[in-house]
Amino acid sequence: MTSRQKILTYLKKTRSASAREIARALKLSAPNVRHHLSILCSDGRVEPTSVRGGAKRGRPEKLYSLSQAALGDNLPALTLALLEEKTNAKSYRRAHGCIAGLGRDSRHRRDGETTRRPCGKN
Repeated sequence: MTSRQKILTYLKKTRSASAREIARALKLSAPNVRHHLSILCSDGRVEPTSVRGGAKRGRPEKLYSLSQAALGDNLPALTLALLEEKTNAKSYRRAHGCIAGLGRDSRHRRDGETTRRPCGKN
């Protein structure tokens, strides 16, 4: 796993952190982490969220977090949650089967008519 991947994983776990906090957690140097963060920022995967400073002397610390682009839209999880609520599915397997079967939810009867059955019923 590369240093950038480690930084992204750490930010995914902690939501936001300064370069110094990331460096301590990953046992990397702070300048090295700041270098990788600047590249990740220019790629659009990480964004500075706020500046933490105040009573301490010195330069204020930037806090970094994953950008919306890196987080994704979470559409698969939302789809499963909505499907589970709508069909009262009790397990992931049943909900997943419903998603897989969306294109083939019509069943043919012997007399040639097509009937639609609710998800999960055969």
